[in-house]
Formats: sequence, structure tokens, C-alpha cells
Amino acid sequence: MLCDFTQHSIIRPACLPPTIDSSHLNGKSGIASGWGVVNPNIPSRQANTLQKVTVKILADNECKYKYPTYPSIITPSMFCASADSADACYGDSGGPFTVHQGNVSVLEGVISWGKSCAKTKWPGVYARVRYVLDWITKNNS
Repeated sequence: MLCDFTQHSIIRPACLPPTIDSSHLNGKSGIASGWGVVNPNIPSRQANTLQKVTVKILADNECKYKYPTYPSIITPSMFCASADSADACYGDSGGPFTVHQGNVSVLEGVISWGKSCAKTKWPGVYARVRYVLDWITKNNS
């Protein structure tokens, strides 16, 4: 089934990134969204409305530095992003991470994991969509 986005003024699709190279994203901000936990001190209570947070993409070496005991876990298929007191949290995994480029939103990541919620010391870790573009293209049917 195709969705006619002209009939829905509040929803728009996110585009796939055009290339595999993502080095130009370091330092840019993106939006993570989901229905996960709003307050990490109450992990059993998830959001009643869709939440979004703007976070900054970290350079790969900074991401590995933030997780020094986990250097082999941060792979080229991942990137980190964080903000001072906001981040994706438990229950947001699988949600989109988009970066606004021009007049479109580009799906750069998928919320994956983190050691904690909303702590600068532990940025959120995202699956890098650009890393799997070939697979997406080959399996698009």
C-alpha cells in the first residue's frame, strides 16, 4: 500500500542518504524520536505521545573515547550522538534519527543502544543507515 502524503499535512517520509560517506555529518545535529521512557528514574513508564530530541553527532574517535571499556563494540556501522541533558532512552530503540538537509529529512540512523539515558558521559549509539545502503538497495522489493 502506498501512502498519499498530500492527504496528511503532518507526516512526511524521510529520505535515504544518497551516499555511503558520512564523514561530513560529524558535529551536525539530528533528531531522534520515539515512544520510550521520558524519565530514566521511572523506567516502567513510557511516553503517551511521540517524543523527539535534538542531539549532536560525535566524531567516531570521540564516540570510542566515551566508551573506553567498549572500544570493539563501537563499530563502523555505528555512530554516537548526545546532548547535555537529553537523549533517546529505554524503549526508543528502532526509532529514526534524521538530519535535516536542504528541505528534506534524511534517515541517517536508527536508535540502537546506550549505557544510560541523557548523560553526556554516555552518548546514545545509533545504527548507521549509510553503512547498509547496499543491502537496502538489494533487498528493496
